[in-house]
Amino acid sequence: MTRSRSAHVMRGAAASAVATFTALLSHVTAGGFLPTPVGIAVPLLLSLPVCVLLAGRRLSLARLAISVVASQLLFHALFVLGADGGSVASGHHHHAAPALAAASPEVAAALAGNAGMWLGHAAAALATIVLLHRGEREIQRAFAVLADALAALARRLADPAPLVPAERPRAPRIDGAPDARPGVLLASCLLRRGPPALLVR
Repeated sequence: MTRSRSAHVMRGAAASAVATFTALLSHVTAGGFLPTPVGIAVPLLLSLPVCVLLAGRRLSLARLAISVVASQLLFHALFVLGADGGSVASGHHHHAAPALAAASPEVAAALAGNAGMWLGHAAAALATIVLLHRGEREIQRAFAVLADALAALARRLADPAPLVPAERPRAPRIDGAPDARPGVLLASCLLRRGPPALLVR
């Protein structure tokens, strides 16, 4: 698998995983039943090829939005059908319960959803799009910074600086110019108190 193809698959897999779990969170928060593990795995596995197909080589906001919205619609239906059936199949304790539940009016109502459910899925879609679109850019930036830091470290290790700093070259002294060393400059400003040196002799 080439590098661009693996990046393509990773982008699609990330979109699928983030979309699945934000959809699950919004679905349950909006009042839907928690699906069984199979009811979570099936939407994840079904959305994976769709998201990989729509991921493309470059990050496109339009393709990302289409894949996430399609995933949200798929997730809602599959989460309803993959739910334990707490209220959907209550009273039906036999092997045909999933088939009976799928044909029941409760399931049809759950599939249609209510305004809160669709607002929850819309919020999950928006959060997924923003997270994936901005998140990929930030991850790329972080990897670029990390690559630069590692390259600088490799250069530093390959050509280490000397432990003792080299002596700085001194500027040539011009006759008649004041000495620029701090001690000499300060000594010239020093005021001496007392009688003039000629009178002391």
